Amino acid sequence: MNPLDTTRRRRRRVRYCVMTPLIALATATACGNDDTTQTATTITTITTTTTVVATTTTTVEPATGYDPTTWPLPPMDMALPATVVDASGNELTIERADRIGSLSGAASELLWTLGYGDRIVVIDGTTRYPTELASRPNVGFFRTIPAEGVLAERPDVLFVPLDAGPPEALDAIAAAGVVVVRLPLDTADPSSLQATADVIGQALGIAGHVRDVSDGVVTAFEAASVGVAADAPLVAYAVARGQNVFLTGLDNPSNAMISAAGFRTVAGELGLAAPTPVTPEALVVADPGVIVTTRSSVMQAGGEDAFLAIPGIAQSQAGRNRALVIWEDDQSIQLWTPRAPQTVMALVEQITAVAS
Repeated sequence: MNPLDTTRRRRRRVRYCVMTPLIALATATACGNDDTTQTATTITTITTTTTVVATTTTTVEPATGYDPTTWPLPPMDMALPATVVDASGNELTIERADRIGSLSGAASELLWTLGYGDRIVVIDGTTRYPTELASRPNVGFFRTIPAEGVLAERPDVLFVPLDAGPPEALDAIAAAGVVVVRLPLDTADPSSLQATADVIGQALGIAGHVRDVSDGVVTAFEAASVGVAADAPLVAYAVARGQNVFLTGLDNPSNAMISAAGFRTVAGELGLAAPTPVTPEALVVADPGVIVTTRSSVMQAGGEDAFLAIPGIAQSQAGRNRALVIWEDDQSIQLWTPRAPQTVMALVEQITAVAS
C-alpha cells in the first residue's frame, strides 16, 4: 500500500459566522469577533490509510529507482568500521550499529526505508511514521534530550539534528561510548534529504546504496513537481497554538512542497524567511484561499470548527469557504522524507479539491 495515502471526507453544509475584514498587517498576535454569514464547503482530511487518487492537473510517471511498494528495502550489509565527518565537522568512527538511536523523524524514516527499522531502539517525538517506529522508547524532544533516557536503551550510534541538545546531555552520551552523529538541518531544498542520507550512509558503511535511494527520491520529487501559475490558489501552511496562528517560513519544507504542487504560498508572497506569528489583521490582508494545517493543530484549537473560527482565519477566503486541508502526518510535510514525492501528489489532489 502507498505509504502516504489520502481520503476525502465530505461534510454537511453549515452556516458560519465571519467578521468584517480588517486591513492592518502586523506580526504580533491579537483576537476579535463579529457576525455575518457564509455557506460552508468541503473540509478535506489527509490520512495514511487509503490510496492517493490521480488528478487531472498533473500526471507523474514513476521515477527510476523510486518504488515505495518495495519499502522497507532489504538491508544491505554494513561495511564497518566506517568513518564519517558529521554536520558539525567531527570525524567519527562507527565500529558497530546493531542498536541505533534516531532523534530525527527524517533519519528514522530513512533508516526504516533502508531496512534498518528493527535496529532502532530509541526515538524522539519527531518520529511518527511508520507506526512500528513510533511505538519505540521515546525520550521526548531532540532539543531537550535526557542523557539517562537515551543510555538506558544502549545504542551503539545516535543520529541527532545539528541543533539537538542540550550540549551537556550529548557530551554525557558520547562519554558513555555512544557515537553521536550530528545530521544537517533541513532547508527548503530537497537536496537536504541527500545531505542527511550521505551522512547516514557514510556512518553505516553503505554510502553508495543510500545515495542511490536518496537520488531516486529527489528525481521522483522533481517529476511530481508542477509549475506555479500566476493565478494559482494562494495557500497558507498555518499552525495554531490556541488562538495564536503561526505561518511556516520559506526555510520549512512545507512551503517548498506546496509550491512544488503548483500553488502560491503566503510565506512566498510575504517573504517570510522563518516561522512567523501573525495577527488576525495580517491573515485578512494575506487572504489565503486554502489553509493547510496539521491534525494536532486542529485539536489544540478545539476541533475543526474552532480552528476555522480563530480570528483572522475566520475572515479569510479559506475560512469563509471552509477550504481546509488537515494533514494527519506532519512528519511527511514538515521534513524531507522518502515520501516527499507522494506528499506533493497528495497536495495537488487535496488542495485542488477544496479550492474548486
